[in-house]
Amino acid sequence: MAAKNLQELLNTSDPLVQRRAKDVFETLYSESHAVLDHVIDPAVNNVLNELLRTRRLISQKFDSLIHKLMIADQYDKPNLTLVAVFGLYIDGAPRKQIAEKLHLAPSSVRNYINYIFKVFGLPYDPAKRYERYLQLRSLALAAGYIGEESTEP
Repeated sequence: MAAKNLQELLNTSDPLVQRRAKDVFETLYSESHAVLDHVIDPAVNNVLNELLRTRRLISQKFDSLIHKLMIADQYDKPNLTLVAVFGLYIDGAPRKQIAEKLHLAPSSVRNYINYIFKVFGLPYDPAKRYERYLQLRSLALAAGYIGEESTEP
């Protein structure tokens, strides 16, 4: 509801109201984009910006998501490719599409996804792939990492 009202203010004829609405919008929805400034891979950068812009990943929880998906405690830099895989997968993209979008080998995508399930405490069970996906989605939604809308794999 608030986003709809803000959108209406962005489209008003009063330039002062438009400017203030734009300031509020930028404050609310672009706070976590600064972490993307150092992303070298343009494919990862584009995917993450799109997921954040469309609120399929929630910017207010983006830093927390990055921290949760750190590959190991000894690494001091986030693995934003892993975060991009998470965002695309949780949004319902098939593994092949994720591999193509991020210019990764399908086996790398599979490994990333298996790691994501491990981080979220979901045991490996190839017979229950869809159920695990739904559990992962539920956990991510409860943690506030993702928005309500998504397609299913």
